[in-house]
Amino acid sequence: MTAPRVYLVSETRLFREGLSAMLRRESGLDIVGHGAFADALNDLGDLAPELALLDMTGPESLRIPRQLHRLLPNLRIVAVAVAEHD
Repeated sequence: MTAPRVYLVSETRLFREGLSAMLRRESGLDIVGHGAFADALNDLGDLAPELALLDMTGPESLRIPRQLHRLLPNLRIVAVAVAEHD
C-alpha cells in the first residue's frame, strides 16, 4: 500500500513548513508540496495529491475547500484550525 499524496495549504509560511517537515519525518504520508492558497491553485493540477490538509484559520478559509474541489473533484480535504485562546 502506498502512502497518500498530501498537499498542505496554509497562509502562514512557518506553520506549513513546520508541519510539512514534521509529517515527512514522522508519518506514513507522502507530502508532495505545501503553499499558500494561491500556490495551491497553481500546484495541485500538476502534483495531483489525493488529500489536501487545509489550515482554516485564514480570513478566506471558508471559500477555499469549494475552489479546491472544483479544481480536483476527487481531492479529499481535511480542515484543521487552532484556537488562538486556551
